[in-house]
Amino acid sequence: MKQIMQAYAKHREVSAQESVARVCSLPLKKCSRTVIFVQTDEDGLKMSLPLSRLKDMGPDEEDVWMSGLPDKYENRPATGDFNDMCLADFASGCRVLYGRQTEGPNAIPLQNDKGFVQKRTQGKSAIIRFTRFSEKKQPEKFYRRLLKLYFPHRTDDELKSEYYPTYEDFYNRGRGGSVKQYVDFNRKRYEGQGKEIEKALKQLEKQGQFSMRGTLLHRRLKWIVWSVSLSDKPFTR
Repeated sequence: MKQIMQAYAKHREVSAQESVARVCSLPLKKCSRTVIFVQTDEDGLKMSLPLSRLKDMGPDEEDVWMSGLPDKYENRPATGDFNDMCLADFASGCRVLYGRQTEGPNAIPLQNDKGFVQKRTQGKSAIIRFTRFSEKKQPEKFYRRLLKLYFPHRTDDELKSEYYPTYEDFYNRGRGGSVKQYVDFNRKRYEGQGKEIEKALKQLEKQGQFSMRGTLLHRRLKWIVWSVSLSDKPFTR
């Protein structure tokens, strides 16, 4: 009986098509757009530097983490359109370069030796993904995400102020209300149909995909995604 239980727990049936794909190392899916996850949470997962580098560091060294996309964004060039660029635009419109790619003619150096980036081809912006927080249950994380993604900044300290010590206050009243206008403008560019998609998905899960109502919702969901893709604007998933 134990062997039978282990067989069900550790094994599964695989179709002939999937078997061929795995044996030949074929990709199980393809996408015309690159998908980038953007970390916005203060307590988000971080990766430490390789052990070989940690051994050469002093005991009082605090910079033991690898630089992620938000770190590279904060060290973007202070010239041209980079200065007024929000994190969502940076993640969607630029890609990080590694190795010999950094020697290319289009490589753009970041400040403080944080690496190199290159602007993506026009019309090939990446799709950004991020953690969604509830505005009612986690208001501070919710408003931090909005400010982190859609408000230009160099450090996290710029997302609050002495007079507006919370993310929600700074979003609603910061700089005479201009912060909210700026964030809402950029958010609409990336999440213009976000609420419609979430609403359709929730209704689809509730009604069932194979019901008549579920079929109509599925068609509406496909139409929303299709209409956004036709606009050739950055969008999220």
